[in-house]
Amino acid sequence: LKLAEEIMGMIGGDYSKFTFDQNRISADLSLELSRNIQLELGYVYWHQARNSGGFLDQHIFRTYLRHTLDFTKNKKKAEMPAF
Repeated sequence: LKLAEEIMGMIGGDYSKFTFDQNRISADLSLELSRNIQLELGYVYWHQARNSGGFLDQHIFRTYLRHTLDFTKNKKKAEMPAF
């Protein structure tokens, strides 16, 4: 389980009155289906300031399927020697 929050702001330039830019809150659940395959399910709430005023709220659901390739034939041969 992963939880995260990001708060972003702007400083100076033409954006001096828009100091708050966006806030993203996310939660992800990672499931190991096998040794080389993981499934990750997640949700992101994205709250973003608009240049024209007001805010844009987005609810994003995401899915990742990750496959790890293993090119070693024998794990003993792939290990680094200890010094």
